[in-house]
Amino acid sequence: MSHDAQAALRRVIEKYTKNVRFCILCNHINKIIPALQSRCTRFRFAPVRKADMLPRLQQIAEAEGIKYTTEGLGAAFRLSQGDLRRCLNTLQSSVLSYNEISEKSVYDVTGNPSPKEVSTMVSDMLSNDFVTSWEKVYSSVLDKGVSVMDLVREMHPIVMSMELPADCKCFLLIKLSDLEYYSACGAKEISGLSGLVSAFQLVKEAVTQRKAIKDLLS
Repeated sequence: MSHDAQAALRRVIEKYTKNVRFCILCNHINKIIPALQSRCTRFRFAPVRKADMLPRLQQIAEAEGIKYTTEGLGAAFRLSQGDLRRCLNTLQSSVLSYNEISEKSVYDVTGNPSPKEVSTMVSDMLSNDFVTSWEKVYSSVLDKGVSVMDLVREMHPIVMSMELPADCKCFLLIKLSDLEYYSACGAKEISGLSGLVSAFQLVKEAVTQRKAIKDLLS
């Protein structure tokens, strides 16, 4: 809803507030204009837990007679980040496009890279030279049509679980956060990919030469 539409809604609320109660739902409170926020009582709801969402998704799929896998439902949950409405929309799109709910169909219909694909990219960047790594990552991104922002989000849990020296892991996490910020500010995708590959190349050199990251940067 645009700011102009919200301003018009504010006037409607003021006019009919005596006999009507309005309920406004949003995912980001900062997108609601202050004039509307000041006229509402704010309630914050935590994301739905996986243990609560998956049984409900299974019940819906079985009631609709839809072919599904547990991995597919889990992938939809991961992408929705606890938002049940977004999760149901993802599952509906998967069924309409592929007539099933599987891990592959969920990632394909949303255009997000799967954890396996991202894990392969990370392995390539840590085992090849810069040019080879960049070409492999660029071709993968080009084929899937994913953005640097999508890669960064999927790489964060992978980096957290990797067995790396503490300084290397901290360096990668800082670089991933920088790339996410620059992408949000409109940086070019090719620059982001180059920075991503460069960060992993530095970590590879640090681990191979058994040096601290700061020694390679100095």
